[in-house]
Amino acid sequence: WRWHIMNAYQFSTMNALMLGHFESAEKVKDALEHGLVGIGTYEGLNGEAIIIDGCAYNGLPGGEIKQMDVETGMAFGIVAPVQMMGTVFQQKSVLNLESLKERADEVRKAECKSDNFICFARIDGVFDSVTVRSCYQQNEPYAPMYEVAKSQVETTRNDVEGTLIGFWFPKYMESINLPGWHFHFISADRKTFGGHCLECSLKSGLIGGKKITGLDLRLPEDSSFEKMDFNQDLREKTASVEGKSQK
Repeated sequence: WRWHIMNAYQFSTMNALMLGHFESAEKVKDALEHGLVGIGTYEGLNGEAIIIDGCAYNGLPGGEIKQMDVETGMAFGIVAPVQMMGTVFQQKSVLNLESLKERADEVRKAECKSDNFICFARIDGVFDSVTVRSCYQQNEPYAPMYEVAKSQVETTRNDVEGTLIGFWFPKYMESINLPGWHFHFISADRKTFGGHCLECSLKSGLIGGKKITGLDLRLPEDSSFEKMDFNQDLREKTASVEGKSQK
């Protein structure tokens, strides 16, 4: 594929994930052929995927990080061929995730100049605290994610250096991916801490953004996906799962 065209590559959809499609939609090696950075989850909803610098990691329940084999299946994910940020802002003393999303929005608006494009963000820095969540691997038959998330494991670490990888999606794409910002965290050592970011406080760091000009979407082809009923409004259930603590 052509690196100068900034297309993101996504496999499966947010609504499919919400309804319990945890079967493999793509392998790690195929995702890495399309991008160097990204987020998602693995087959069976086994942890939280963080793809950074061309390597795939898993944020397990409790925050432990494991590097994943390239043959591992992924249930859902989005990657992008980002090598350099288009716009970078320096930030200090951002007290919570909501405020950090507002700062990331400033970068996005400077980079994209519109609310109609997808935006990738990478935030490298030192964090006073980070809270992540992850789910244990599920067994078939799979329950909907909004049910599984009730038993998610939430873990907080203080004084940690690391990176947030995330994407911002426009509201008009809400059945495809989560509207607004969606961040996963990984510690700088790529070993000790990571997962889906629920809350954080940034001491100091850099927020970089990159405009995404296209989306290549691959849909699952298995019988589970074929039988799913997407003619329902999942907005409230998606918001409750993706953006909030379950405690």
